[in-house]
Formats: sequence, structure tokens, C-alpha cells
Amino acid sequence: MSIAKTTQLIATILEYPYNDKLRPSSIPVPLIIDEAVYFDPNDPSNALNVEPYLNQLVINNQLSFIVENETFGGNRIDPAPGRVKELRLTYSYNGILTTLLCKEKATVILQGY
Repeated sequence: MSIAKTTQLIATILEYPYNDKLRPSSIPVPLIIDEAVYFDPNDPSNALNVEPYLNQLVINNQLSFIVENETFGGNRIDPAPGRVKELRLTYSYNGILTTLLCKEKATVILQGY
């Protein structure tokens, strides 16, 4: 599955208290991993919350990884050994909530500026 969606990570904040002229300022809005579940699509009860692993990989509002056991702690915590798993990733970027569904071995790259 290719990912081509990129959203700019800039928000305009009005400074308070009000002055004669309102001066907008731009601050970066962070990439937030809201939910990440690595699971067996044939038996969704075989699932693992991998949000903590992905949050550690976010650097400068960018996230890049391969959907595989090694990314999520290795084979010792594989939710469905010997089965092809999927990742359901829900993230917020500039206030927009997005959910991706990726098969095992897919490369996920999220970038914002």
C-alpha cells in the first residue's frame, strides 16, 4: 500500500491579549499517534497495541518504519506467529485524524513540514 498523503504541520495562533494589530504566529503542530494495533486479520482478537513502539520512532514530526515483528519488539511478542498481520494506524496531523491499514512488510512514511 503506498502512502501519498502529506499534510502541512503549521497552525496559526493569534496572540493574546489583543493589540492594535493582531499578529499571527506559526507554530508546528505535532504528529500524534492516536492508536496503533498490529493484528491477525483472520482473528482480530489476536492483537497487540504497538502505539508505544511507534511513538518512540517519531522524530521531528516524521515517522518511518516497516510493518514487521522486529519494529514492534521482535518475535517474542508476535500476536499471531506464522500468520500475515496488518497494522491499523490512526494518527493526528494538523488536527486531521487519519487511519491507515497496512499489511505486514509494508513501509510506512509520514512526513510533515
